[in-house]
Amino acid sequence: MVLPDCSIADAHDVAERVRSELATALGAGTLPDFTVSVGLASADTGEALSEVIDRADAALFKAKQLGRDRVVIAGEPAPGGLAPIAA
Repeated sequence: MVLPDCSIADAHDVAERVRSELATALGAGTLPDFTVSVGLASADTGEALSEVIDRADAALFKAKQLGRDRVVIAGEPAPGGLAPIAA
């Protein structure tokens, strides 16, 4: 998902809302079991899209390593005092 002109904090809110709404649908029993993991990365001016995608992918991988069903932002410290998530 690409969110132009959106701060990383607002992108986190959007991703968390999507994750939460899907979890609610799961709780209603209308869908098979699943979890939602999201990796977020913001783009710097002039940065190649492939670099942004690489960082987002690394954050997604970290979200899955941390137990799934969460949103992780690239470059921010992981929960539990772990090192920042980098590509």
